[in-house]
Amino acid sequence: MRFLIVFTLLLLPIAVPAQWLRQKVDTTAGFRGLAVIDRTVVWASGTGGTVIRTVDGGVTWRVITVPGAGKLDFRDIEAFDANTAYILSIGNGDASRIWREAKDGADLHARLLDLPGFGPMKAETLLAILGKQLGVAPAGWEAFLPDHMTLGDVDGPDALRRYQDWKRGMKAEKRAALSS
Repeated sequence: MRFLIVFTLLLLPIAVPAQWLRQKVDTTAGFRGLAVIDRTVVWASGTGGTVIRTVDGGVTWRVITVPGAGKLDFRDIEAFDANTAYILSIGNGDASRIWREAKDGADLHARLLDLPGFGPMKAETLLAILGKQLGVAPAGWEAFLPDHMTLGDVDGPDALRRYQDWKRGMKAEKRAALSS
């Protein structure tokens, strides 16, 4: 009888299967990196410049798209708390780098200017879209917005029409200045 009790106790841990729960995340990204802070805070990184984070143990996930990184493959993520993470992207040349959240508006503006093909006008426009439309607004971001209307100001058909009229006028002025 004693043998049967000992044998049953040894098998008991093996007989209990793990309880895996599929997490619902609103993205099509494939994930490569995972950083678990504790039972409630988890970060993951993956394809398409995508990062996800939960602060409630996986009940909800926030999908974070890193500006200018849509074609990058984030292979690893190291997180330190619910608000701080570093991401590693892999690729050729500038595609391989380490990313972190911008500490303020000046930092975000400088990073946008660092992206291939980005000059001051494109960086300021993207900063306006990030801050005004998407809520990515680190302290001091407004100081780097242009004085003119941008796509960040477009919130409906009337605003789009005003923006397009302004842009056509600006281009016409440039053409006129070049031809004179």
